[in-house]
Amino acid sequence: MFLDSLQATGNARGHPGRVKAVLSIFALTCLLAPSLATAIGFDQALLAAAGAPAVQAIEAALAARQQGDKHIARQPYNPELSAAAGPSLPGPGVSLLLGAAQSWSLADLGQVRRQAADRERSVLANAVRQQLLQANLEVAEAWIRTRSAQDQLQLAETEAQTAVELANAVTHAAARGAVLAADAAEAKWFAAEARLLVLSLEGQLRDAAGQLARTAKVAPEPPPRADGALPRPQVPADAGTWRQRSAGVAQLPEVETLRLQAIADRARAAEVAATHGSSAAFGGQLQVDPSGALAVLATVGLRWSAFDRGERAQAREVEAAARSEGESRAAAHRLEHELAVMWHDIEHTRETEALLASEVLPAVDALVQARQAALARGAGTVVDLIRVRRARIEVLRRLAQVRGERLWAEVRGWLLLGAMESK
Repeated sequence: MFLDSLQATGNARGHPGRVKAVLSIFALTCLLAPSLATAIGFDQALLAAAGAPAVQAIEAALAARQQGDKHIARQPYNPELSAAAGPSLPGPGVSLLLGAAQSWSLADLGQVRRQAADRERSVLANAVRQQLLQANLEVAEAWIRTRSAQDQLQLAETEAQTAVELANAVTHAAARGAVLAADAAEAKWFAAEARLLVLSLEGQLRDAAGQLARTAKVAPEPPPRADGALPRPQVPADAGTWRQRSAGVAQLPEVETLRLQAIADRARAAEVAATHGSSAAFGGQLQVDPSGALAVLATVGLRWSAFDRGERAQAREVEAAARSEGESRAAAHRLEHELAVMWHDIEHTRETEALLASEVLPAVDALVQARQAALARGAGTVVDLIRVRRARIEVLRRLAQVRGERLWAEVRGWLLLGAMESK
């Protein structure tokens, strides 16, 4: 429409204006690249997070530990065999003594040891859950950042192409004397700024797509595209419901892992105590004299844990347990405050998006139309039109950015709430 107004201005001087659409090199590149890039939907990205190397590493460690712990013996002590031989004095010949004994833990070391191993496996199992949540958060953020950058870039490319067309039209009109040379210079400035914004957004998109490729386990070249419908996370609509659902912060994997680690540390302390506990040995001896006399003896032994009970090693494990418990409380406190701020982010971005979409954008669109109409009547200037179009670019870019921020805040809250409630 605004190009038609320039043509009308040229007609008044008897020189009809011609406008040729200009497709820049960066726009052509962006049109060709999507056909080569891997398209990744949001659900597909979340599924890919389960195969993240960090998740697989902990799962492999847990599987190896489970396999190894199957062979923990119920009897903690091995049988003891002994033999002794020597000359028989004062007469000739050799005496032979054979013995066998089996020790038994009076502190039930076998059971305590298996229990400690079970507690350690619980830590690993919850660490898998923690790492999976982290992988989901990373891939979700990367997908949303990529999608937001794609949307912003698409808007900027459209406006840049329009700005180039406007600059060409104004330049031709200025050559015919239909508009001022200053108007042509401002139009060129507007086109250059629009192209500069495209270049900046291309850099942001490349960075976000690189993160998406890493977290979704796809080839980094060509950069993948965030494709498909936007996620619609089920998050509370009001602060009261949010506080109620986020009250189970202690069930989050980060807090739970530290709590289980403290339990495992105390189980190891009990294992150390049982290892240094008292034990009884039962066995027998067979004695053969040079004369051929045979004696069979029963033996009973006691290793009394009167002094060394492994206090130093126990103290280290108790210290580690106290530290893990403190870190668990600190993590719960920090996450509680983060969830409160997260709800503020959700509310704030929702309100900002609604204001931009329902009031700001319609207002700037109406202003653009008014400036175009005024220019067509000869009552406006090219400069006025350029300024409102520049304002419209910023509003559209900000709307796409805020939509991405709102979506990330909601998805992050949805994933965290799901991690609490699935425990």
